[in-house]
Amino acid sequence: NSRLNISHGIAIPPGPSLIFAFFHHTFASSRNT
Repeated sequence: NSRLNISHGIAIPPGPSLIFAFFHHTFASSRNT
């Protein structure tokens, strides 16, 4: 299970992850204001 989890993590492309992180940060910042 751990091995599969690591493989899945590596399989995730950095593009969507970055976009999601940016969106989350923006949403959090907007909510914080």
